[in-house]
Amino acid sequence: MKGLKRFGAMAMAAALTVTLVVPVNVNAAVYSGSEVYDIDRTGTSTIDEDDEVSHKITSETYKNRITGASWATTTKDTDAQWKAQHYFKEIKKATIGTDEYVDWHFEGNPGEKVESVKIKSGKDVITIKKCGSSEEDVYPVYDENTKQAFFRKYDGSRDVVGTYDSSTDFYKAYKSLKRTRYAVEYRIFGKKPGTAKLQYKLGGKKRKITITVSDDARAIQSVTYAGKRLDETRDKDRKGNNGNILESQTNNKEGINYVTKKSGKISVKLGKDYKFVKAFYVKGTPYGTKNINTDDSSKYFIDKTTGSRIRRNPTTGIDLNGDGDTLDQIYGIEERGFNANTVTFVKNNKKIKLDKIPNQEKTDITKTSGPVGGTQYTQVTKKESKDNMATTTLYVVYKNKVTKTYGIRTFDITYRTSKK
Repeated sequence: MKGLKRFGAMAMAAALTVTLVVPVNVNAAVYSGSEVYDIDRTGTSTIDEDDEVSHKITSETYKNRITGASWATTTKDTDAQWKAQHYFKEIKKATIGTDEYVDWHFEGNPGEKVESVKIKSGKDVITIKKCGSSEEDVYPVYDENTKQAFFRKYDGSRDVVGTYDSSTDFYKAYKSLKRTRYAVEYRIFGKKPGTAKLQYKLGGKKRKITITVSDDARAIQSVTYAGKRLDETRDKDRKGNNGNILESQTNNKEGINYVTKKSGKISVKLGKDYKFVKAFYVKGTPYGTKNINTDDSSKYFIDKTTGSRIRRNPTTGIDLNGDGDTLDQIYGIEERGFNANTVTFVKNNKKIKLDKIPNQEKTDITKTSGPVGGTQYTQVTKKESKDNMATTTLYVVYKNKVTKTYGIRTFDITYRTSKK
C-alpha cells in the first residue's frame, strides 16, 4: 500500500501505513481533511412525490475533532479557519512495512529550501529515491482587520512581512514580497525489518527521522465476520514467491466474494499504535411499490403514463453523528450521499445482521400517446429481475494513538441469498 505524508508544511491525505511518533523540536506534519475535522450543517431535507431528495443548507461549521477548534463559514477569520481544518504535529519517527513504498513530501515554509535527503544508517533496511521536486512562487495575503501582510507557516502561525494601511498600499508592494516554496518528494521502500535513520537538511538545519520497518505496519491488522477475514492478508515470508499476493478469506473457488451466514460477530484487530473508535454498517432499505400516474397531455395531444415499479424506499441520507439531520460530513463521509439506506452502529466483537434483500427490478408501465381525436398508441413495458447477492458495507473508524489523527476503512460483506 502506498501512503503520502508531507514533512514541513502541508501534510494532507491519510496514509494508513505510516505511524508518526511524538518528537521534540524536530520537523512537523500538518494534517487536514477527514483525518482531522467534520463539517456540521443545519438545514432541511425533503423527498418529493417523485422520490427526488433535496437539501437546503442554512449554515456550515468545520469542527476539529482533535483540538475542538471550530470555524463557521460565514466568518472571515482565516486563523480560525486554519485551526479548524488543520492539525499540527512535530515528528521524528515513522513506521513503514516491508515490501511497501511510501512517498514522503519534504517541504518547508516559504523561502526554506530542502537541501538534502539521505540515509544516515540502515541502508540494508530501507532504500530511498528522489521521485519529484517543485519550485513555486508564492505571495503573502493581506488581513484588512490587522493590516498585516503575512505568509502562513506550517504550524498555523503568521510570518508577518509588513503592515499596510490599505489593500492598495499592500498591492503596491506585492511583487517585492515574493518568496519561493521549495519541495522534494522521495520514495521510501522497506526492505526488511529493522531500524534506519534518515537525515534531511531544511532551511539550513539538519533534521533526522528514525524509521522502523515492520512486517505489518497496517493500522487494521484484521477484520473478521463470523470468523471469516474480510481484509486482505499476505504471506509474511518475504522470500516466498507470493509475498505480495493479497486475498480475502471470503473468496470462493470462482473468485467471487460472499458469505452464507445472515448474521455474525464483527471482530477488528488493530496495530499497536492504533485505537478502535467505532464501527457502523450500512444496508439498503426494503423495497416498496411506487405507483405511477402522470398526465402530460395538452389540448391537442394525449400523453399519459400509468403503472408501477418497485424501488428501495427512499431516505434523505444517514445520520452519523446523532444530531437528527442527514446534512453533515463525518469522517469524510457525506451523510446525504445515501438516498436509500439505513445505518446501524456496532461495538467491536458484537454481532451484526446483514442485508438479506438482493437488488431487484419489477416494472409494469403503460404509456398512451397520440393526437386528440386521432389514433392512440399504447406502449407496455414489463421488466422483472432479481439478483442473488445482497451487500452490507462495514465502516471501521480508528485513531492513531500517537498522532491523534483518525482514519476509516470500508469492507463490503456480500450475503448470498440463494444458490441460483
